[in-house]
Amino acid sequence: MMTILDIFYANVEKLGGKTCLKYKSGGAWHDLSWKDVSERIQAYANSLSALGVKEGDRVGIISGTRVEWTLADMAILSLGAVVVPIYPTLSEEQTNYIIKETECKVVFVENEAKMACHPRESGDPVKLIALDSCWSLPPNDRTFLHCTNPSTKLPPNYRRAGGAGAPASIIYTSGTTGTPKGVVITHANIMAEVTALRKIFHLRHDEIMLTFLPLAHVLGRATQFYQLAEGCQAAYAESLETVPENLKEIRPHMTVVVPRFIEKIYERMMDEINMAGAVKRAIIKWGISTGSAYGLCIRRREIASFWLRVKRVAARYLVYSRLQRALGGRIKFIVSGGAPLSEELSKFFFDLSLLILDGYGLTETFAAITVNRPDDFHFGTAGKPLSGAVIKIADDGEILVRGGMVFKDYYEHPDETSEAFTPDGWFKTGDVGEFSRDGFLRITDRKKDIIVTAGGKKIAPQAIETVLEESPYINHAVVFGDGRKYISALVSPDLEEIGRYAKVHGISLTPSGIRDLVAGVIDEKNRKLSHFEMIRKFAIVNHDFTVGTGELTPTLKVRRKLIEKKYKEVIDDMYMEA
Repeated sequence: MMTILDIFYANVEKLGGKTCLKYKSGGAWHDLSWKDVSERIQAYANSLSALGVKEGDRVGIISGTRVEWTLADMAILSLGAVVVPIYPTLSEEQTNYIIKETECKVVFVENEAKMACHPRESGDPVKLIALDSCWSLPPNDRTFLHCTNPSTKLPPNYRRAGGAGAPASIIYTSGTTGTPKGVVITHANIMAEVTALRKIFHLRHDEIMLTFLPLAHVLGRATQFYQLAEGCQAAYAESLETVPENLKEIRPHMTVVVPRFIEKIYERMMDEINMAGAVKRAIIKWGISTGSAYGLCIRRREIASFWLRVKRVAARYLVYSRLQRALGGRIKFIVSGGAPLSEELSKFFFDLSLLILDGYGLTETFAAITVNRPDDFHFGTAGKPLSGAVIKIADDGEILVRGGMVFKDYYEHPDETSEAFTPDGWFKTGDVGEFSRDGFLRITDRKKDIIVTAGGKKIAPQAIETVLEESPYINHAVVFGDGRKYISALVSPDLEEIGRYAKVHGISLTPSGIRDLVAGVIDEKNRKLSHFEMIRKFAIVNHDFTVGTGELTPTLKVRRKLIEKKYKEVIDDMYMEA
């Protein structure tokens, strides 16, 4: 069976001097050809080999998304070693835990400022390589990562080391419910995912993806491997803050995002509408209304009237083109993952001629097991199963999966590995879902998060939270009510958006005013919920939930149990009169 290395080097032979990767440095964009990338990967592999890295050794990468991340990743795999991605936002304690458990021999870090010797439990200290300056520490053992004239003789099985069934990576879960576990991903798992994605998404060698998601996360990593296999180009955004600017500079044909990115675009559009003059505001609202009518026809598979088609052409020119220009002007579609994207936002942007395709997967399945297709989509769902993924729904609603992309085991945790599978070999995702009549998977909640009220009603909290977070004034909402008489919510407001609201309306919002604004949002959203799902009481926290404060995982998932414990008194107060 071929590996990602085999396909990459086949593309090197085929595409040679054509552009593979783009990155920005010194204020200008630079291109690396497929041949350039191959040579740099070999140079990195040379340096790792000189440091004693061999087949089966673990090598960590602690860095934000950048072109060197990909070069290091492929160099490690080329030696048959195992890549251990580590989020740069993790605490020193969490980082050391991963490095010690996997016994990393070498660790790439983003720059020298972030370098520190992480001791292993036994043996020599971990060798560190700074990606930005390309040298290793300690000072008496410096090894420059030359991109030309490699001097170290590479092993004879270079480029093919390991084999399809061998471990390629150990990826640690975010740890929403406990100690993170290392998910062992094989070369075969990677190939199963990449092969399935290439049957759905098609880009030519001269078409570009903009890459900015964390490569420590499976969604970003699977996207990286898809690009190297598909033979298209990838441009690396400078940072999350510069993505809007980079979109206009690169003019990509597709990008992969998390829902919050889409929500931010929507919020900025609403701000523009609110700040616009009367005439401009009326034109934008007319364009949105026209798109909504046309989009409804498409979703119902009806033929739009001649007059509606004429109005839509005008709306595309006057309104929708502004959105396209903000995204570079060449976007074919956007893929969203990591969390559910609201059905309302999917429909809204589709009506404005922007197709956003939602998908679903886990670390244990090396990213997607379902996805909506450019030619086969159903908003409000996670799409249909990928080729090679077999999914069924257990009696209790849990989603079970089999397939080539399903992980091998949890590193050094055989009991938890056994617990993760049914006796007949199905992986238990921990998510609850259902299939629509036309075969699209809909995720309803996490199995362990299901709320059972005192009245015996079973409620999916994520569905309610998604409805609340549709509001631009709410960053995060976490609902509670297990064993209680009614549902309550902790709300983290978006003070920046609330500030814009106050400016537009010429008012100064006090804490009580902010509460009234949030209360109005909750009253509006309650109308979308069943009687027993409605938010009866809520409390506002005085800061946003972040990775740094511990309420969110590095992939921005809510740590529900931690929040429940941290804000126990606040939550209990909402039930004092119950």
